[in-house]
Amino acid sequence: MPKKKGSKKSKKEVVVEVLAVSRPQVGSAPRHCGATHMLPSLRPALPAASSLFAQRDFGAEFEPVDGKGGELGLEHLEFTRKVDDVAARLTEFQAAMAPSSGGIVDISGLRCHELPATLVEDAEAADGCSSLVASDNLLVGTGLGSLPALRNMVSLDLSANFLVGVGPAVLGELRKLEVLRVGSNKITVIPDEWAGMIMLKELHVESNDLKELPGACIASWPRLAVVDARSNKLTALPDELGACIALRRLVVAANEIAALPDALGDALGLETLDASGNKLTAVPPSLAACSRMRALRMCNNAVADLPAELFAEMGSLRELALHNNKLSQLPASIGSCARLEVLTLSGNGIKSLPDELAGCTDMKEFYCNNNAGLTSMPASLKAWSAIEAVSFKGCKIKGFPEPEEEFAAAWAGTLKHLDVTSKGKKPSCKLPKDAFTDKMYRTTIVGAAEKKVKKSKKGKKKG
Repeated sequence: MPKKKGSKKSKKEVVVEVLAVSRPQVGSAPRHCGATHMLPSLRPALPAASSLFAQRDFGAEFEPVDGKGGELGLEHLEFTRKVDDVAARLTEFQAAMAPSSGGIVDISGLRCHELPATLVEDAEAADGCSSLVASDNLLVGTGLGSLPALRNMVSLDLSANFLVGVGPAVLGELRKLEVLRVGSNKITVIPDEWAGMIMLKELHVESNDLKELPGACIASWPRLAVVDARSNKLTALPDELGACIALRRLVVAANEIAALPDALGDALGLETLDASGNKLTAVPPSLAACSRMRALRMCNNAVADLPAELFAEMGSLRELALHNNKLSQLPASIGSCARLEVLTLSGNGIKSLPDELAGCTDMKEFYCNNNAGLTSMPASLKAWSAIEAVSFKGCKIKGFPEPEEEFAAAWAGTLKHLDVTSKGKKPSCKLPKDAFTDKMYRTTIVGAAEKKVKKSKKGKKKG
């Protein structure tokens, strides 16, 4: 029914009219605004409207909260259209520069809905592209059909886009691809077609909704060295990971994994394993064969016991994170980790520390907070000649091993932080008199030492 003459228009009708006037038409003269004026020959054919924007209720989005009838909201909408126009031109410009930019095309953050036509339709540009960075855009799976034209591409970044459900099968046609980044999307399934990426070395699928890593695909990637699948919904890992002889880094933190496969111990080149924040109750003994391990993170799980010989061959281990588990003790094999620098044991049920811990002669940081049953530290720990930070906060350490002065002197040269507080700021023990320098007292929170400093300050004020 037509509106009567002079009737007031709704906010939506006003916005539609503004869009009709402000939207640049194909073939129209370019507006004078920055890169738009500089690159008139690279003007793309803009779509009438994207599905994402068409679903928005612009009337609700631009409520007249400014007290001026929504005028500022409409100005913002017009500005957004200009930004989109400039971003589209910059996208085409970056694509056209591929042959002369070392093969790297960076169109990240340019609000792209599809790949630039200049890149995929021009043979020279397509062949010259070895790396495409298209993160933080508006790309969907159906808009990637032209990717196979980039036959020489070895690195692709599609993170932080709108890839939802099954991953784009078209990626499997990229035979030379070595690095794939599709993190921060909503991918639920890795399709079998991805097995076609036979040269793949790095797979980054963090922050998606994956429930499994397909063994068939992993078996087809003999050069796979890095897998980052943190923050998904994985419940298990495939045995095929153990057959990846090139695997160096495996990150599966913040998932729902109940057990690690025994076959993982066959990945002898593994250097970093991060399985923190899962539902693990045990660590497979087979991991003891991973002699090149440098960082092992098993924190925030429910591990109650560690295999006796787990660390026997891990002489290269630098970092070991076991905090927030259910451990009551450490295996004696920990003494084989001579290069270990950082060890976290906080939030367990540890009642005693093994004397063999002294074998970790490169130890720099040792955190054993909130183990209420721990009342003493081994005298052998004075062998830690490089120690910088020690924390027993929340424990009940009764004192330094005898002779206290000798033990404290062994640490005094390098120690920068020592915390032996039990509840609040109450110390659990007295520190050996004059064991540490005044500088240390001033730069650290040290239970009884802190109390001593405060007393001395009060004494000076009274005087």
